[in-house]
Amino acid sequence: MGHTAMRVVDERRDLLEVGQRLVQEFRGRRCAGAVLSEVTICRAVLVRSGVRAGLAAATEAMARCRLQRRAEADAAEELARRRAARVG
Repeated sequence: MGHTAMRVVDERRDLLEVGQRLVQEFRGRRCAGAVLSEVTICRAVLVRSGVRAGLAAATEAMARCRLQRRAEADAAEELARRRAARVG
């Protein structure tokens, strides 16, 4: 196997591990499919931006940030819904 092919295999393995870590981290807050979709989207954005070195780490950081923001937005929305139900 050539050097480029080995790098691609290592990158795919690293990204799979990123997905698995984030699925575990967001278990109960996001379904696995949503987490993996976010990882895929973030990876694509970074690749289009020209990121090559440290792609897995950058993907993990970006996806984690986006998933946390969504979780916080969902929590705020739920709180607002509960308050509205109490008032109404």
